[in-house]
Amino acid sequence: MNVDPMSEFQSNQASSSEGKATISGFKLLASFSRLYQHLTQRNSERLPTWSLARIKRFLLILFPIVFLSFVLFSWLNARYTSMSVSRTQVASDLLMHSQRLGKAAPNAIQGNQTAFLQLAQSRNAITQEINVLGAGG
Repeated sequence: MNVDPMSEFQSNQASSSEGKATISGFKLLASFSRLYQHLTQRNSERLPTWSLARIKRFLLILFPIVFLSFVLFSWLNARYTSMSVSRTQVASDLLMHSQRLGKAAPNAIQGNQTAFLQLAQSRNAITQEINVLGAGG
């Protein structure tokens, strides 16, 4: 015996809208209960039902994938953050050495020996830091 609960629900609504006796709360609840049972039947194609074992298997496969992806992305974030910090540090050192060059050049032109030493140190530091940035680090 296969009863379509939706047609019974619609007929009950139609009778109440025509001014006849209204649907009691119990009849409405019973029709919703039959509709729910109809929608959750195992042979229903609308809502697939999974067994508890299948749900467990799905979660046992899904959880390690989610956990490993979380670990991977956390590691990548830490790696790229540290690389960004080191690049910022190298850029600030380059700025400092370029300003040091600008300060030492007029002194070197006047013949100050310590200014020549500062120029050489700054040039070597700038060359080394540009090579580090060029290598990706």
